[in-house]
Amino acid sequence: MFERFTDQAIKVIMLAQEEARRLGHNFVGAEFIFLGLIGEATGIASQVLRQQGITLKNARIEVEKILGRGSGMITVEPPFTESAKLVLNGAVSIARQLEHESINTEHLLIGIIQEGKSTARILQNLQVNLKDLTVSLIQYFQQQSSNQLPQTVYVLLYNVGTDNEGIHTITDQEKQTILMFESSADATNFARQLRKQNFPVPSVEGMSVEEIISFCEEVGYDWEFVPEGANKIPPIESRESGNTHEEYLNFLMKALNKVYENPDPKYIYPFFEHNLDKLDESLIIILNNWAKNQLASVETEQAIYIAGNICNFSTLIQQFSLGNIATNLEIAIAGYQVVLTGFNFDAFPEVWADTQDNLASAYQNRIRGNIAENLELSIAAYTEALKVRTFDKFPKDWADTQNNLANTYAKRIRGDKAENLEVAIAAYTEALKVRTFDNSPEDWATTQHNLALAYSKRIRGDKAENLELAIATCNEALKVRTIDRIPLGWANTKNTLACDYAERIKGDKADNLEKAISAYQEALKVFTFDAFPQQWAATQNNLANAYSNRIRGDKAENIKQAVMCYQNALQGYETAGDFLNAAEMGLTLGKVKVDRGEWYQGLAYLEKSLKIYRQFDDLKSRADTIYQIAHTHHLIGNHEKASIYYRDALRFYEYLKHDRGVAFCKASLGRLMLQIGFVEKAKELLKEATFIFKELNNEQEIAKIAEVLNCLAKIKEKQAV
Repeated sequence: MFERFTDQAIKVIMLAQEEARRLGHNFVGAEFIFLGLIGEATGIASQVLRQQGITLKNARIEVEKILGRGSGMITVEPPFTESAKLVLNGAVSIARQLEHESINTEHLLIGIIQEGKSTARILQNLQVNLKDLTVSLIQYFQQQSSNQLPQTVYVLLYNVGTDNEGIHTITDQEKQTILMFESSADATNFARQLRKQNFPVPSVEGMSVEEIISFCEEVGYDWEFVPEGANKIPPIESRESGNTHEEYLNFLMKALNKVYENPDPKYIYPFFEHNLDKLDESLIIILNNWAKNQLASVETEQAIYIAGNICNFSTLIQQFSLGNIATNLEIAIAGYQVVLTGFNFDAFPEVWADTQDNLASAYQNRIRGNIAENLELSIAAYTEALKVRTFDKFPKDWADTQNNLANTYAKRIRGDKAENLEVAIAAYTEALKVRTFDNSPEDWATTQHNLALAYSKRIRGDKAENLELAIATCNEALKVRTIDRIPLGWANTKNTLACDYAERIKGDKADNLEKAISAYQEALKVFTFDAFPQQWAATQNNLANAYSNRIRGDKAENIKQAVMCYQNALQGYETAGDFLNAAEMGLTLGKVKVDRGEWYQGLAYLEKSLKIYRQFDDLKSRADTIYQIAHTHHLIGNHEKASIYYRDALRFYEYLKHDRGVAFCKASLGRLMLQIGFVEKAKELLKEATFIFKELNNEQEIAKIAEVLNCLAKIKEKQAV
């Protein structure tokens, strides 16, 4: 019967089964299908019922009043009552009459209306007029193509990744309403218009319709779907600024005077700290306007003084660790850019080169904007600086810029990754012509460390040999970077050395892992939780991986140590505010816990990670986490939730064109469909998964699915006999 049912209609049936179990009944009646239609949330039926003021909470109360609670003796697959069969057959019949290929939620709702007897009292108690409900349903049928909600919509989020994160709402008839945009472009345009009302511009985030509707029901918000091209305009609201133009300007003048008097951070930073409320976007505008006017209207000598002061001010802001770091960098970038308008290459080459170098550093560390574009801007500025900072005239500055340019190429996203790493290695090697062990040992050690990192990531050449070069350069750096002389540098290089031993191809694998574990533990002597939570977390993560792969020692004890280190890493990342790495740790821990049979603990970690991933653009990690949550619910026996999460993961993998993810989702969903009785749907999904696995040459998964399909074929043969 269910072969022609859409995913939404199948979900309704699964929800109906869950509703029956919730009340302890061992049957599925029309009343439970009615609840399933409301709970499904995205289909036409749910929208029609919602339009009549029906909520799942109120409908559940009425159903319980009529049916009461059952005995609790629930079968695995509760059978359908005669009333439910009438609804299902009615849905099939109406779809046939309308010449619709698939059976969807609206057909089920017509079946409910036609059956009538089971839900008439429920609708009456909910004060719903059956005639009004029918008229509303007819209107939706007439506009069917435009009234089906998409599975993913776009909403606006504030303070993403912080404790103050929130979703943007508008006030509609004294009720908070979340806007669900069909188009990301429309959502972005709406967000930009908010800025005109002095609101901070929120982030645009793609989210599941089901998730938003569920949240609205939980907190009592309303929601509004905004179709593509609707040109939604924000309601007029105001947000008063805490500081006047004069207050910003006074702060800027005092800051520049203090920098001129004494640019020592110990003298400047307490003043910045006292004025954190003025380190915002408004200051950027005022700095830019004031500086351009001043530089254009004063004599050259005065202009040099102003520009130099702005450059020093920008450097101090760039390195200031309090307030909003992203905004601090934007202020610094604005300062450097305005200085470059006053100093041209021909008249002031040295100042121009110094400013380009500072600007490149700011772009390299920039938080806002596109990461790839920021790195391109950094490379361009370093390259400009090298027009003045030559080996012959300014050897030290030349070497410093070569080292920094190499760092940027090592991080570069655009271009060929292998070529970028070769350029980085060449630039580090150039820098070492000046940064020698005898002349500048600390700079020499820094570049050796950076070179080791590049060799570790190198794509060209022999992988085993590249790792040997990385280990050798780490050991060179450690000649200068000792725990007593440069403790932080020593710990960084120890951590890099440990990573290289963990990946090492040459030598004894077990011995290499022991060396890796030892070096990670050494690094933790400096990378303590209190002093360096971020580095502590990263090293704990690396140590956990090494324990997971360890050959020597007791396997169970190694896994126990790995779990403890992963938990430490998660704590460290959360403390440091590194949300993406915290999410990755949660995903790793969740998988480990689930594999060990600790399903509910694993599920808690996974759900926490998913909450973080939804705030960022890492769709692959989000899909992986959703899939793991689905898998965990599947193991626990939460079939309806497993189905929802498998389908969500599948949607992301299909969007990403990630064939492996698509195949695993279809295979898992197929097994789930088989488990709950949707045999034809299961076979369809399993065959689709097999086709993809063949493309990926994954013989192991093909064999697993073939075994399931063979069992099904044998069962069918026996039934035929």
